[in-house]
Amino acid sequence: MRADPIEQLYRAMVVKPALGRLSAEHRAVLVHLYLCDRTIKETAEVLGIPAGTVKSRHHNALRKLRAVFPAQTAA
Repeated sequence: MRADPIEQLYRAMVVKPALGRLSAEHRAVLVHLYLCDRTIKETAEVLGIPAGTVKSRHHNALRKLRAVFPAQTAA
């Protein structure tokens, strides 16, 4: 299945630069949780860190991304 060209453009223009603002540690947690579809426990095992650290990095990474993307309001 081919990726949607609009989604590819969005990722290239918006998502990739936003992820670049995160630390490598925060970015790695998001990649494993969302792109690799791993659980917190699986991510902790792969990265060799405690599950609590995965949870806190996940929380902090999302908080930082929310600051990058303005809140979307319903029309």
